[in-house]
Amino acid sequence: MSGVQVILRDDGRRRVTITRDRGQYDFLGVNPSINEGGEVSFAANLDGDGEAILRGDGGPLVTVATTEPGRFNFFGFDTSINDGARVAFKAELDESSDFDEGLFSGRGGPIRTHYLASTSPFDGSDSGPSMNDQGEIAFHEFLDEGDEGIFRTDRDGGFVTIADTKGPIGFVDQPSIDNRGQTAFVAFFDEGGEAILLGNGGPLTTVASTDGPFGSFGFGGPSLNDAGQVAFTASSDESFDQALYLWERGVIRTIITPGDALAGSSVTNVVSCREALDDGGAVAFVAQLADGRSVVVRAREDRSGAG
Repeated sequence: MSGVQVILRDDGRRRVTITRDRGQYDFLGVNPSINEGGEVSFAANLDGDGEAILRGDGGPLVTVATTEPGRFNFFGFDTSINDGARVAFKAELDESSDFDEGLFSGRGGPIRTHYLASTSPFDGSDSGPSMNDQGEIAFHEFLDEGDEGIFRTDRDGGFVTIADTKGPIGFVDQPSIDNRGQTAFVAFFDEGGEAILLGNGGPLTTVASTDGPFGSFGFGGPSLNDAGQVAFTASSDESFDQALYLWERGVIRTIITPGDALAGSSVTNVVSCREALDDGGAVAFVAQLADGRSVVVRAREDRSGAG
């Protein structure tokens, strides 16, 4: 059988199939989200018509939201699931709501609306949110006034500005939130340069920037865990190939870099995303190898000094 899409979960001991396309899907979201219990959320195009937000752990899938039937017109394809199995997602409503856009969450029952473009300062976007176990959601949005930013829902129903583009930052994207409400994200500056930044509504902490040895950062964004560690991919000033790093309390350590031996070959590039890092410091990534293969790897940094 060719052209079959599958979403898998691997805990290092066994591989679990979350879902397999047996004709019910046209497309599965390429950036699934996983919680500490091993449950995965993702978006899918349904075979025939419509889209769905789904969650599952290898058994029957739970439908969180659908377009057919339902009040949604389409979904942003990057979801976020917390340890309570609540899934955050962006969506556009159907024609009866004038195609309004917003941020939503649900478990498979009633869906909570966190904001709509029509009744908030936000203009609406399809970018992926990040939700913690308290139900706080970090998200990227455009503002009605023309700027954009990284924001966080507050427990009282309001919003906290983590960073915006009113200067000196010119562009922000790919937020990742922890259970304290801290959010890591990527930023581009008006005067040039990039950085991975960390904030909670006050002064921002620079995790890494292109003022040093880094040339650029990976498109998947940084991943923040509840231990305050940040995993990210970055290229050097001399190469476009990405390596994987872990930041903790101001110290950056290398996890794996192009040229390192892996799986009987050597690494040429590393790809990771906002959902890559767990609370124990293990990080998942895709390594592209010199022999043409790509492998999915889970790694923990080596602090022994042995490499």
